[in-house]
Amino acid sequence: MSQYKFDQFQFNSESYQLIKNKTKHTVRPKTALLLAYLIENRHKIISKKELFKSVWLTEHVQDHTLFQVISEIRKLSENELIRTQPNLGYQWVVPTRQITKVPVKVYLNIAASIICIASSALFFTKNNQTDISNSNLPAITAYSNAVVALSNGDNQTAQQWLQFSLKENPESTETKLLLAESLFQQNSLTASESYAREVLNNKTESSYSYSMASDLLSRIYAQQGLVFDALQYAINGANVLKASQAACSIAATDERITSLLKVIDDSHNSQQQKNKIAKSYYKNNLQETDKSNNTFKQNKLHSELCDQIKKPIVNDNKTACIPLKESEFSLSNQLYSRATMNS
Repeated sequence: MSQYKFDQFQFNSESYQLIKNKTKHTVRPKTALLLAYLIENRHKIISKKELFKSVWLTEHVQDHTLFQVISEIRKLSENELIRTQPNLGYQWVVPTRQITKVPVKVYLNIAASIICIASSALFFTKNNQTDISNSNLPAITAYSNAVVALSNGDNQTAQQWLQFSLKENPESTETKLLLAESLFQQNSLTASESYAREVLNNKTESSYSYSMASDLLSRIYAQQGLVFDALQYAINGANVLKASQAACSIAATDERITSLLKVIDDSHNSQQQKNKIAKSYYKNNLQETDKSNNTFKQNKLHSELCDQIKKPIVNDNKTACIPLKESEFSLSNQLYSRATMNS
């Protein structure tokens, strides 16, 4: 566990929890991510370019976006936390120490794990071989339980099963992505972003996993009103799928990009930024687009199943599959405009 103590604060760089004088201090997800990166790299000066690449995962970030987040961190304390090094970048300067003491909770978790293993051994000893051969491994069973819980709109139960599954199988990308989605549905944006970025930063991941993580980050930023960041990640996710056979997913990413482009206002600065980001969109190549659409139309069954997926599945008045809503992006655009005006 990465715990750091500075000034009157204690910060966990894994859960992104910030505590001031034993009281939880709420910060925005992007602010928490930048805070973690600055603290973990406090022994060096970090350029703007490095911050953009490491925290935003793109160089297409406006300077005022970074200035706003740094300003939020500086307002945490009257003491100097971040020092601007002209023409070089930024450095975390407040005295900071890493807390290495293992909390009591960790020991309790270890004890619980031992009890769980002992109980499992006793269970398998008492049951016959047929029962064992017909049972899935715990990680798969937990993942299945989580899918059922999500389909019923029970995100909290799904989160518990997914966290259990991830402890059993820490390398499972599907579990990480589904856990990130569950956290997003519960509005735990910082934790959701953390899992999505873990997938995004893994260079060995498949193009589809990268696209799923990018799509989730796009929705996270749209919900925060960061419409240009949302557009950039939506385009990133679409671009990696352009040569795949995932026709339904390609159509979904295209719809998200179209919706985001619609809500960006037509002011001169916004139009320039939109055009700059949209230049990388693969749909600028009409030949690739036509090829993708023709492949999709040729497979009638695939097209019908895709249409079914797009329809919301409702159980007990809870939506299990949440469709793309124009109103969410309209709200995001309003929030972004206010933030731009105040910066």
